[in-house]
Amino acid sequence: MFDHENPRHKSHEGTFSLYYFPNDEDNLLELFPLGILALVKDTAYQKKIGRFPLFKDNLFLFYIGELAVKVEDSLSCLEITLSSLTRRQVRSVDGVAVPGGWLVPPNGNESNVPSWRLSFRLFKSLAATVSNALGISPAMTRLSNEPGFYMEMNRKGIKPVRSDQIRQLSIKLNYGHKKTGSSEDKSCFYIPANFQNQPWNLNLTGSTVSSEKEQGQTDFIIFSGFLGAGKTTLIKGLLELEQQKNRLVAVIQNEIGQEGLDGKLIKGECVVEEMDEGCICCTLTGQLRRGLKKIISEHAPNLIILETSGLANPENIICNFSDIADLVKSAPVVAVVDGLNFCAVTGSSRLPLMQIRAADIIIVNKSELVDHHQLADIKGQINRINANAEVILTVKGHAPWREILKKINKIAPREQASQKDISKSSNIMLPVFGKATGLDHQKEGFKSKTFELDQALSRKKIMDILTSTAQLAFRVKGIVDLESPQGPHLVQKTGTQIKVEPLPFPKTQKRFLVFIGFEVDKIETLA
Repeated sequence: MFDHENPRHKSHEGTFSLYYFPNDEDNLLELFPLGILALVKDTAYQKKIGRFPLFKDNLFLFYIGELAVKVEDSLSCLEITLSSLTRRQVRSVDGVAVPGGWLVPPNGNESNVPSWRLSFRLFKSLAATVSNALGISPAMTRLSNEPGFYMEMNRKGIKPVRSDQIRQLSIKLNYGHKKTGSSEDKSCFYIPANFQNQPWNLNLTGSTVSSEKEQGQTDFIIFSGFLGAGKTTLIKGLLELEQQKNRLVAVIQNEIGQEGLDGKLIKGECVVEEMDEGCICCTLTGQLRRGLKKIISEHAPNLIILETSGLANPENIICNFSDIADLVKSAPVVAVVDGLNFCAVTGSSRLPLMQIRAADIIIVNKSELVDHHQLADIKGQINRINANAEVILTVKGHAPWREILKKINKIAPREQASQKDISKSSNIMLPVFGKATGLDHQKEGFKSKTFELDQALSRKKIMDILTSTAQLAFRVKGIVDLESPQGPHLVQKTGTQIKVEPLPFPKTQKRFLVFIGFEVDKIETLA
């Protein structure tokens, strides 16, 4: 929407506000302010979008950024600038209560709109159109990246709070005459190297981009880690960073049980392909290629993440990398290690050792829960299993993804390795599931069992269930309706760690608990 014109010395500038209007089937709807839900459900909503200034007082709820267009009177220079926060986030200090529970828990996000990503979609199309109309590429590309802010809401009102996690981004394209010596050139603006491949640069053609995709140019990262290590939480942090860079990410999630949970916990800003009821390293290897081809052809993502099940051995995927080498660049392996339960899981199964041995990057999660002597011992054991991998510690599930990605980019492209080569790559001789020895997870001892729930449970009942099955199931996860506080809750148990926390707007209507362990078939009922 055109806001105003700014006459300047020898130039004119027009400023426009940008708005995004989700429909009631949009995955992003749940990230927008609660105030727009009634508007979206209105039967006249679609008609009003065509005349959106009619929203008047509610228009700010849809705001995502600002666009400026500047032209010199001599017509020798044209600039287009986009400015937006990476996210328009409103945090509710007191929460939003509904009868029997919380719609938004205290200190939770009332809204969390990916405003930069949505704004940049329009900007790319506009800039490509300008370049084609003028027949030239921009003479200069500059991007600023400064601390942003979120809005804090409480009973007294709402106020902005400075944040280093939320960034204020601005991109400026300059066509034609380039001024020199201006104060802008000495400011925080810089030329990002990765912007060479943007559609406004005319030296790129559709055939070139297509050819690169066909030759396996999509970034691909394999995430492994034993049951409950925290893979999904860490991946959400990586998604956040990639979305700030306007990179589309696809996630392939593989779980053992009949009901997958992790795919339901990642909100709709990426492509999620779920492969359940089997392990990708044993029974779903053919589906991986089909899944990759489908995602690349339909969405052309910049990055594909494969989150394997907690019982997967990534060595099998590495051995068969040639099967997918034409689709993806490489297959660096990130293994997530549960620092708190390291001794327990490595003592009960060979799988965590296999995952560590196959990794290029090893993330020791939950390190804040382990004293420094134990942490040193864990790092020593990891180094004896895999001396070549980078070991990185996380605190409360927060990983330094910028640094990790730099290390991943330095990893040499993977070549197909033979079973024999991998088996000799470590002093610990371990079999590879489904190939070298014919082992599967049943022979290793792991099984899964899913119980569907048709009624709400009390918190005491949930704790009784988790306590009574503790010796039979190492890992329990699912979504349940609680009696008090009322509403859907996420239930997770890893070893002795138990979490029961509100799950507003779950992406499924199903309520279930999945048990994974050595003797879960002995669990006959949850009564």
